[in-house]
Amino acid sequence: MSETTDSNGTNRPITRGKNGRFLPGCPGGPGNPRSVSAVAWREALDAAITPEDFSAIVRKLIDAALSGESWAIREVLDRTCGRPGQSIAVTGVGSKPELSETDAFLNGFESLSYDLKVRIMQELGGPPPDPEPEVEPACPCRKASV
Repeated sequence: MSETTDSNGTNRPITRGKNGRFLPGCPGGPGNPRSVSAVAWREALDAAITPEDFSAIVRKLIDAALSGESWAIREVLDRTCGRPGQSIAVTGVGSKPELSETDAFLNGFESLSYDLKVRIMQELGGPPPDPEPEVEPACPCRKASV
């Protein structure tokens, strides 16, 4: 590695190329120091739990969900169907413009199901929305778009 002088006038080794990537022979950093202990914990858990234990744990989770425990319902749905999409509301903070009522309506309209969009457009007397492409459901509990 060659040396260079930075803006403070100190010499330091050049570790990155022009594209910002680390040069050959230059370590990127310490990595994840907890990965070794995480692997050890995972191996210990894998060795200690039997398939019957796992089934019993899952059964308890499902029973809790069926009895109405909101944390269990959320966990079962998150693990089987995936977590719902996250969104951020745009407000007039700083230099960001506020959404007009029309923009807010259209953004909300786009998130609706195709069937509901068709019903709304029929009520308003407008043209039907563009059909959505068919997609394989991500989960057996979700229906494919029509």
